[in-house]
Amino acid sequence: MLFRYNIELHLTYNRMALYDRTPDSEFRVELEKPFVWELNQTVQIKEENGEPKTFSDTYKIELSSVRKENIEKDHMPEPYFSMTIENILGETKDAACEYLSGTIERICKNLTLEINHHNCNRHHYQPRVEADWSHAVWKKQEYEPYLEYLENQGNGREFHVWNHMTEGFYMTSCLKFREGKIDYENWTMPENEAYEFLMNEYYIALGQEDAKSKFFHLFSIIEYIEHRYEQYNGAVPLYPEETRKEIGDMLQELLAERDDFSSKERKQLCGQVSGALARAANIGRADKLKNILQYMRIEKLKIHDHEIEVDRAFLQKMIALRNKTFHGEGKDLQEYIQAGPKMLYLCEMILEAVRKGM
Repeated sequence: MLFRYNIELHLTYNRMALYDRTPDSEFRVELEKPFVWELNQTVQIKEENGEPKTFSDTYKIELSSVRKENIEKDHMPEPYFSMTIENILGETKDAACEYLSGTIERICKNLTLEINHHNCNRHHYQPRVEADWSHAVWKKQEYEPYLEYLENQGNGREFHVWNHMTEGFYMTSCLKFREGKIDYENWTMPENEAYEFLMNEYYIALGQEDAKSKFFHLFSIIEYIEHRYEQYNGAVPLYPEETRKEIGDMLQELLAERDDFSSKERKQLCGQVSGALARAANIGRADKLKNILQYMRIEKLKIHDHEIEVDRAFLQKMIALRNKTFHGEGKDLQEYIQAGPKMLYLCEMILEAVRKGM
């Protein structure tokens, strides 16, 4: 059976100070006007024998702020968003939820990015928006066009659902969002693989994650661009491929004369030496990363009323802290707490550059 579902869903966001569990009653996000998406939905019934039957319909997603009833207009909104989804089709509630989950997750991630982009207190709050599916309210009714179809057909069929979205919205917020239009189209449509990965790491780093976890996920964005944009790091290899091969052959001959190395150990050692020679360059990791970021036009972080140069010294500090984390030497949580907001600003600029196709 094919049903038409209406869903009431809350999108919650943490309002706790970082590394604390005390709510801040003043922290809120408000949408001046609801965000509305109108989606065209096509459902195709595929019969074992005969032509497939197609149904065309639309469903709507609306996101809005929530205020208590009978409360003065200038009072802060509730610390969550209200989302209503109307006319989504599915065989079961679970099927409808599974179909919607990817779209709702993208909305949550992009809303999270937008909030933090306009959040002047990243050192104190780093909200993460999440859908509270466990308390969603579902209403369903049988899909009339499908019932009419069943009257004229037998049993045994399957269908596939896809959608296309066109609509717009405008927003402001308690966090002093910039005035103007927001690019909404990419909020629900899949992005390129690189951006999806980076956005996921950024999203996980927010909320009430501990300081080390935040830093780890944000630095994974750095490691990704180091690999993806390697051709822009400006490094010149110290050992050409021919030289590396000669050294490798000499090492193989030397190890073959010794009895204290097994075949597996010889292969492993040669691989390690070859890798080290291939990575050896005229500049170090911090300079390579600086060159990549300059290619992405990222040279300064503007935090509050001051700027931080994204230079070799700044990047070397972040790399050194990463190495402490990797080798289990990072004991001082204050180092991670101080580095977190800087990394957040840097990673937001990287996300913007990758989205633009740089």
